[in-house]
Amino acid sequence: MRTTTAALGGVVLSALLATGVADAATGAVATARTAAGTATWSATLVRSDGAVLTGRPYTADYTALLPFAVYLSARNTGTTALTGQVYSISGYGFALSGVALDACTTGPWQNGSCPGQVVPVRSGATAALPVAPGASVGLRLSLPAGVGVSVSVSASTSRAHVRAATTTNS
Repeated sequence: MRTTTAALGGVVLSALLATGVADAATGAVATARTAAGTATWSATLVRSDGAVLTGRPYTADYTALLPFAVYLSARNTGTTALTGQVYSISGYGFALSGVALDACTTGPWQNGSCPGQVVPVRSGATAALPVAPGASVGLRLSLPAGVGVSVSVSASTSRAHVRAATTTNS
């Protein structure tokens, strides 16, 4: 009887060990924590001479006998891709209808022409222009002739202009 009890005890012990090993293999959980970065979004105007206009509009104060154009860009200075921006145009000394803002979807204007698609931009409306972090959208501000004219252009973004959030490896 002793032999049977010892053998039975060995079988039970083996079964417990086997079950414990199986549970450890299937029930193991690997945990790793990665600090989430803070997403930022921002569109900053940049003059054609490279001057960055952080937090302020581009302003043209001029007197001109003929209409002319000024070239700028809107740079995504945030950490997330933008799906759009809002541009505001204001000023005095002219008919606002004489001012036009056009965006070049492929980057800067080259010698007065856009190598990509030209998108007219309405003041105060969202311009659906995707811009990756660090990239820019070329802008052409067409101005009318006039005496003592002042025109300002500003760019802004909001959370609504950022691509949708995604979760990976969850």
